[in-house]
Amino acid sequence: MKRAIATNRGDWVLLEFSVLGFIGRLFHSSSVPRMVEFLLMFYTQKPCDWLMEDYLQVRMCGHGEKWAKCLYKIRCVARPVRPSLFQHLGFRSSLQGHINKLKDKHYRSDVNSTSYAAFSNPPVANIFTTLTTYANDIYDVYTGEKIFWATIPKENDVMEFMFNPPVTLDRIIINTGDAKHPTDILTNAVVEVLQVSPLSRPSPLPGEGGTPPVKHAIHQKAWMERSNTIPELRTWAKTAAQCEGAFVQIGKFDSLGQADISVPPESKIGSIWSLRVRVLATSKMWLVVNKVRALRACCGISSSKLFGYLLTDLK
Repeated sequence: MKRAIATNRGDWVLLEFSVLGFIGRLFHSSSVPRMVEFLLMFYTQKPCDWLMEDYLQVRMCGHGEKWAKCLYKIRCVARPVRPSLFQHLGFRSSLQGHINKLKDKHYRSDVNSTSYAAFSNPPVANIFTTLTTYANDIYDVYTGEKIFWATIPKENDVMEFMFNPPVTLDRIIINTGDAKHPTDILTNAVVEVLQVSPLSRPSPLPGEGGTPPVKHAIHQKAWMERSNTIPELRTWAKTAAQCEGAFVQIGKFDSLGQADISVPPESKIGSIWSLRVRVLATSKMWLVVNKVRALRACCGISSSKLFGYLLTDLK
Protein backbone atom coordinates (compact mmCIF):
# COMPACT_ATOMS: atom_id res chain seq x y z
CA MET A 1 0.00 0.00 0.00
CA LYS A 2 2.88 2.35 0.72
CA ARG A 3 4.22 1.75 -2.76
CA ALA A 4 0.81 2.49 -4.31
CA ILE A 5 0.66 5.78 -2.41
CA ALA A 6 4.17 6.69 -3.56
CA THR A 7 3.48 5.92 -7.22
CA ASN A 8 0.13 7.72 -7.51
CA ARG A 9 0.89 11.33 -8.30
CA GLY A 10 -1.39 14.33 -8.35
CA ASP A 11 -4.79 14.71 -6.71
CA TRP A 12 -6.72 11.58 -5.84
CA VAL A 13 -9.68 10.82 -3.60
CA LEU A 14 -9.22 7.11 -2.99
CA LEU A 15 -7.17 4.09 -4.02
CA GLU A 16 -9.10 0.89 -4.66
CA PHE A 17 -7.28 -2.23 -3.49
CA SER A 18 -10.30 -4.40 -4.33
CA VAL A 19 -13.08 -4.31 -6.92
CA LEU A 20 -15.76 -5.56 -4.53
CA GLY A 21 -18.11 -3.32 -2.59
CA PHE A 22 -16.62 -1.01 0.02
CA ILE A 23 -13.67 -3.16 1.10
CA GLY A 24 -10.06 -2.23 0.38
CA ARG A 25 -10.72 1.50 -0.11
CA LEU A 26 -7.98 3.86 1.02
CA PHE A 27 -9.25 7.45 1.24
CA HIS A 28 -6.99 10.46 1.05
CA SER A 29 -7.14 12.29 4.38
CA SER A 30 -8.24 15.52 2.68
CA SER A 31 -11.29 13.75 1.20
CA VAL A 32 -12.48 12.02 4.37
CA PRO A 33 -14.54 14.89 5.94
CA ARG A 34 -16.71 15.48 2.86
CA MET A 35 -17.13 11.76 2.23
CA VAL A 36 -18.21 11.21 5.85
CA GLU A 37 -20.75 14.04 5.62
CA PHE A 38 -22.19 12.51 2.45
CA LEU A 39 -22.50 9.08 4.08
CA LEU A 40 -24.15 10.52 7.20
CA MET A 41 -26.78 12.26 5.09
CA PHE A 42 -27.79 9.26 3.00
CA TYR A 43 -26.67 6.04 4.72
CA THR A 44 -30.29 5.08 5.46
CA GLN A 45 -31.12 5.30 1.74
CA LYS A 46 -28.37 3.23 0.09
CA PRO A 47 -25.43 0.96 0.97
CA CYS A 48 -22.11 2.77 1.47
CA ASP A 49 -20.52 1.46 -1.73
CA TRP A 50 -23.43 2.82 -3.79
CA LEU A 51 -23.17 6.16 -1.99
CA MET A 52 -19.45 6.26 -2.74
CA GLU A 53 -20.22 6.05 -6.47
CA ASP A 54 -22.86 8.78 -6.13
CA TYR A 55 -20.43 11.01 -4.25
CA LEU A 56 -17.74 10.66 -6.91
CA GLN A 57 -20.21 11.38 -9.69
CA VAL A 58 -21.53 14.50 -7.97
CA ARG A 59 -18.01 15.71 -7.22
CA MET A 60 -16.41 15.08 -10.61
CA CYS A 61 -19.12 15.32 -13.29
CA GLY A 62 -20.88 18.33 -14.73
CA HIS A 63 -24.57 18.44 -15.55
CA GLY A 64 -25.25 16.74 -18.88
CA GLU A 65 -21.60 15.76 -19.32
CA LYS A 66 -20.84 12.86 -21.64
CA TRP A 67 -20.77 9.71 -19.50
CA ALA A 68 -17.51 8.34 -20.95
CA LYS A 69 -15.71 11.57 -20.06
CA CYS A 70 -17.40 11.66 -16.66
CA LEU A 71 -16.30 8.09 -15.95
CA TYR A 72 -12.75 8.91 -16.98
CA LYS A 73 -12.66 11.88 -14.58
CA ILE A 74 -13.88 9.62 -11.78
CA ARG A 75 -11.19 7.02 -12.52
CA CYS A 76 -8.57 9.77 -12.33
CA VAL A 77 -9.38 10.33 -8.65
CA ALA A 78 -10.70 6.88 -7.67
CA ARG A 79 -7.78 4.81 -8.86
CA PRO A 80 -7.80 1.01 -9.07
CA VAL A 81 -4.65 -0.72 -7.86
CA ARG A 82 -3.79 -4.11 -9.32
CA PRO A 83 -3.28 -6.78 -8.19
CA SER A 84 -5.93 -6.50 -5.46
CA LEU A 85 -4.83 -6.84 -1.85
CA PHE A 86 -8.22 -7.74 -0.33
CA GLN A 87 -10.55 -10.67 -0.99
CA HIS A 88 -14.14 -11.40 0.04
CA LEU A 89 -14.26 -14.59 2.15
CA GLY A 90 -17.28 -16.79 2.72
CA PHE A 91 -20.72 -16.44 1.17
CA ARG A 92 -22.65 -14.31 3.66
CA SER A 93 -23.57 -10.88 2.34
CA SER A 94 -23.71 -7.70 4.41
CA LEU A 95 -27.29 -7.42 3.13
CA GLN A 96 -29.39 -9.47 5.53
CA GLY A 97 -30.68 -12.71 4.06
CA HIS A 98 -28.52 -12.52 0.93
CA ILE A 99 -25.79 -14.86 -0.31
CA ASN A 100 -22.70 -13.33 -1.93
CA LYS A 101 -20.43 -15.64 -3.91
CA LEU A 102 -18.44 -12.87 -5.60
CA LYS A 103 -14.66 -13.17 -5.71
CA ASP A 104 -12.10 -10.59 -6.80
CA LYS A 105 -10.37 -12.11 -9.84
CA HIS A 106 -7.51 -9.59 -9.51
CA TYR A 107 -6.61 -10.74 -5.99
CA ARG A 108 -3.18 -12.24 -5.35
CA SER A 109 -1.96 -13.43 -1.97
CA ASP A 110 1.72 -13.50 -2.96
CA VAL A 111 2.11 -9.79 -3.74
CA ASN A 112 5.22 -8.14 -2.30
CA SER A 113 7.07 -4.88 -2.76
CA THR A 114 9.33 -6.24 -5.49
CA SER A 115 6.66 -7.82 -7.69
CA TYR A 116 4.03 -5.11 -7.29
CA ALA A 117 3.88 -2.13 -9.64
CA ALA A 118 1.05 0.38 -9.81
CA PHE A 119 0.47 1.48 -13.38
CA SER A 120 -1.81 3.95 -15.06
CA ASN A 121 -1.60 6.38 -17.92
CA PRO A 122 -0.98 9.97 -16.85
CA PRO A 123 -4.24 11.90 -16.39
CA VAL A 124 -5.40 13.74 -19.50
CA ALA A 125 -7.14 17.10 -19.49
CA ASN A 126 -8.99 16.27 -22.70
CA ILE A 127 -9.08 13.72 -25.53
CA PHE A 128 -10.01 14.91 -29.00
CA THR A 129 -10.62 12.83 -32.11
CA THR A 130 -12.04 13.41 -35.57
CA LEU A 131 -12.64 9.68 -36.07
CA THR A 132 -16.26 8.57 -36.31
CA THR A 133 -17.01 6.34 -33.34
CA TYR A 134 -18.73 3.02 -33.96
CA ALA A 135 -18.47 1.39 -30.54
CA ASN A 136 -17.29 2.48 -27.08
CA ASP A 137 -15.42 5.72 -26.51
CA ILE A 138 -11.85 6.87 -26.91
CA TYR A 139 -11.67 7.44 -23.14
CA ASP A 140 -12.36 3.71 -22.67
CA VAL A 141 -9.18 2.62 -24.43
CA TYR A 142 -7.05 5.22 -22.64
CA THR A 143 -8.17 3.86 -19.27
CA GLY A 144 -7.77 0.26 -20.44
CA GLU A 145 -11.45 -0.53 -19.92
CA LYS A 146 -12.46 -1.39 -23.50
CA ILE A 147 -11.37 -1.14 -27.12
CA PHE A 148 -12.20 1.92 -29.20
CA TRP A 149 -13.82 1.05 -32.53
CA ALA A 150 -14.15 3.64 -35.30
CA THR A 151 -15.28 3.66 -38.91
CA ILE A 152 -12.85 4.19 -41.80
CA PRO A 153 -10.02 6.61 -40.82
CA LYS A 154 -9.58 9.41 -43.34
CA GLU A 155 -6.52 11.43 -44.26
CA ASN A 156 -5.59 13.90 -41.49
CA ASP A 157 -7.95 12.31 -38.95
CA VAL A 158 -6.44 12.57 -35.47
CA MET A 159 -6.55 11.15 -31.97
CA GLU A 160 -5.09 13.70 -29.58
CA PHE A 161 -4.41 13.27 -25.86
CA MET A 162 -3.95 16.63 -24.11
CA PHE A 163 -2.12 17.06 -20.80
CA ASN A 164 -2.40 20.01 -18.43
CA PRO A 165 -0.09 20.09 -16.53
CA PRO A 166 2.33 18.74 -19.15
CA VAL A 167 4.02 15.36 -18.77
CA THR A 168 7.37 13.83 -19.69
CA LEU A 169 7.11 10.43 -21.38
CA ASP A 170 9.81 7.96 -22.31
CA ARG A 171 7.77 5.28 -24.08
CA ILE A 172 4.52 5.22 -26.04
CA ILE A 173 2.70 2.03 -27.05
CA ILE A 174 -0.38 2.10 -29.29
CA ASN A 175 -1.78 -1.13 -30.72
CA THR A 176 -4.59 -1.44 -33.26
CA GLY A 177 -6.67 -4.41 -34.37
CA ASP A 178 -7.58 -7.40 -32.20
CA ALA A 179 -8.24 -11.14 -32.47
CA LYS A 180 -11.79 -10.63 -33.73
CA HIS A 181 -10.89 -7.82 -36.14
CA PRO A 182 -7.28 -8.44 -37.22
CA THR A 183 -7.55 -6.26 -40.33
CA ASP A 184 -8.96 -3.19 -38.54
CA ILE A 185 -5.52 -1.71 -38.07
CA LEU A 186 -3.75 1.58 -38.66
CA THR A 187 -0.57 1.41 -40.73
CA ASN A 188 -0.26 4.71 -42.54
CA ALA A 189 -0.11 7.04 -39.54
CA VAL A 190 2.42 8.90 -37.42
CA VAL A 191 2.78 9.74 -33.72
CA GLU A 192 3.50 13.37 -32.86
CA VAL A 193 3.96 15.46 -29.73
CA LEU A 194 3.49 19.13 -28.92
CA GLN A 195 6.43 20.21 -26.78
CA VAL A 196 6.31 22.74 -23.99
CA SER A 197 9.71 24.19 -24.92
CA PRO A 198 8.77 25.53 -28.40
CA LEU A 199 6.24 27.85 -26.76
CA SER A 200 9.05 30.32 -26.10
CA ARG A 201 10.30 30.50 -29.68
CA PRO A 202 8.85 30.88 -33.19
CA SER A 203 7.48 27.79 -34.90
CA PRO A 204 7.87 26.81 -38.56
CA LEU A 205 4.84 27.37 -40.71
CA PRO A 206 2.84 24.33 -41.87
CA GLY A 207 4.41 22.81 -44.94
CA GLU A 208 7.95 23.40 -43.64
CA GLY A 209 10.02 20.70 -41.97
CA GLY A 210 7.61 17.92 -42.91
CA THR A 211 4.58 19.54 -41.28
CA PRO A 212 1.42 19.09 -43.40
CA PRO A 213 -0.60 22.06 -44.62
CA VAL A 214 -3.49 22.96 -42.35
CA LYS A 215 -6.84 21.44 -43.30
CA HIS A 216 -9.10 24.20 -42.03
CA ALA A 217 -12.10 22.20 -40.78
CA ILE A 218 -10.11 19.58 -38.87
CA HIS A 219 -7.24 21.67 -37.58
CA GLN A 220 -9.35 24.65 -36.62
CA LYS A 221 -11.62 22.44 -34.52
CA ALA A 222 -8.61 20.75 -32.94
CA TRP A 223 -7.05 24.15 -32.22
CA MET A 224 -10.18 25.34 -30.43
CA GLU A 225 -10.28 22.20 -28.26
CA ARG A 226 -6.55 22.43 -27.56
CA SER A 227 -6.45 26.13 -26.71
CA ASN A 228 -9.48 25.86 -24.44
CA THR A 229 -7.93 22.90 -22.63
CA ILE A 230 -4.45 24.49 -22.44
CA PRO A 231 -4.90 28.29 -22.21
CA GLU A 232 -1.11 28.76 -22.02
CA LEU A 233 -0.91 27.95 -25.73
CA ARG A 234 -2.60 31.22 -26.64
CA THR A 235 0.37 33.20 -25.30
CA TRP A 236 2.46 31.79 -28.13
CA ALA A 237 0.25 30.38 -30.86
CA LYS A 238 -2.36 32.81 -32.13
CA THR A 239 -3.66 30.57 -34.91
CA ALA A 240 -4.20 26.90 -35.71
CA ALA A 241 -1.44 27.13 -38.31
CA GLN A 242 1.17 28.24 -35.78
CA CYS A 243 0.25 25.45 -33.39
CA GLU A 244 0.30 22.78 -36.12
CA GLY A 245 3.83 23.81 -37.01
CA ALA A 246 5.02 23.04 -33.48
CA PHE A 247 4.13 19.33 -33.53
CA VAL A 248 7.15 17.03 -33.75
CA GLN A 249 6.95 13.54 -35.26
CA ILE A 250 8.56 10.95 -32.99
CA GLY A 251 7.47 7.70 -34.65
CA LYS A 252 5.03 5.88 -36.91
CA PHE A 253 2.91 2.74 -37.09
CA ASP A 254 4.35 -0.44 -38.56
CA SER A 255 2.75 -2.89 -41.00
CA LEU A 256 1.10 -4.76 -38.11
CA GLY A 257 -0.71 -1.65 -36.90
CA GLN A 258 1.49 -1.08 -33.86
CA ALA A 259 3.52 1.87 -32.62
CA ASP A 260 6.10 1.17 -29.90
CA ILE A 261 8.16 4.31 -29.53
CA SER A 262 11.00 5.14 -27.19
CA VAL A 263 10.80 8.89 -26.75
CA PRO A 264 14.14 10.69 -27.20
CA PRO A 265 15.86 11.81 -23.99
CA GLU A 266 14.39 14.73 -22.08
CA SER A 267 17.03 17.08 -23.45
CA LYS A 268 15.50 16.67 -26.93
CA ILE A 269 11.76 16.39 -26.26
CA GLY A 270 11.12 17.32 -22.63
CA SER A 271 7.63 17.84 -21.30
CA ILE A 272 4.71 17.77 -23.71
CA TRP A 273 1.27 19.32 -23.83
CA SER A 274 -0.15 16.87 -26.30
CA LEU A 275 0.31 13.38 -27.78
CA ARG A 276 -1.27 12.91 -31.20
CA VAL A 277 -1.85 10.15 -33.75
CA ARG A 278 -2.34 11.56 -37.26
CA VAL A 279 -3.58 9.52 -40.24
CA LEU A 280 -1.58 10.09 -43.43
CA ALA A 281 -3.92 8.43 -45.94
CA THR A 282 -7.51 7.22 -46.01
CA SER A 283 -7.78 3.58 -44.98
CA LYS A 284 -9.79 0.81 -46.63
CA MET A 285 -10.77 -0.78 -43.32
CA TRP A 286 -12.33 0.33 -40.05
CA LEU A 287 -10.15 0.86 -36.99
CA VAL A 288 -9.91 -0.90 -33.64
CA VAL A 289 -7.62 0.69 -31.05
CA ASN A 290 -7.05 -1.89 -28.33
CA LYS A 291 -4.23 -0.32 -26.32
CA VAL A 292 -2.85 3.12 -25.53
CA ARG A 293 0.02 3.28 -23.05
CA ALA A 294 1.89 6.48 -22.20
CA LEU A 295 4.75 5.41 -19.95
CA ARG A 296 7.01 7.53 -17.80
CA ALA A 297 9.72 6.72 -15.26
CA CYS A 298 8.34 6.48 -11.74
CA CYS A 299 10.06 6.43 -8.36
CA GLY A 300 13.40 5.43 -9.82
CA ILE A 301 11.92 2.62 -11.95
CA SER A 302 12.30 2.89 -15.71
CA SER A 303 9.09 2.64 -17.71
CA SER A 304 10.28 -0.51 -19.49
CA LYS A 305 10.85 -2.29 -16.18
CA LEU A 306 7.56 -0.96 -14.82
CA PHE A 307 5.72 -2.28 -17.88
CA GLY A 308 7.46 -5.62 -17.41
CA TYR A 309 6.16 -5.80 -13.84
CA LEU A 310 2.68 -5.03 -15.13
CA LEU A 311 2.78 -7.84 -17.67
CA THR A 312 4.01 -10.23 -14.98
CA ASP A 313 1.12 -9.29 -12.70
CA LEU A 314 -1.44 -9.81 -15.47
CA LYS A 315 -0.31 -13.36 -16.28
